[in-house]
Amino acid sequence: MSSIDKVKMTVKLSSELMRQSRLEDAVRLIDDAIADAKREDASLSVKSLCRHAAVIRSFAVQSYFGGAAHVNFDENRSRLAGAGSFRCRLG
Repeated sequence: MSSIDKVKMTVKLSSELMRQSRLEDAVRLIDDAIADAKREDASLSVKSLCRHAAVIRSFAVQSYFGGAAHVNFDENRSRLAGAGSFRCRLG
């Protein structure tokens, strides 16, 4: 399976998990896919998956704070820190 096909499959499956309110499973799936892409040195796949992870994290934060995360970001920084971690460091 090509790296692009893996990205498409991961995005499709994680989106389905989000629809089923299984956010932690979606995050775990993306995190594993990012780790695999990094091992395969597929930088485009890593970047695409990190963008998708950011969308999912944004959704998680909005769900967690009832859509008002952007208003109280500084006040809720510690809560945001636990909203999800991803292996998106490309350094």
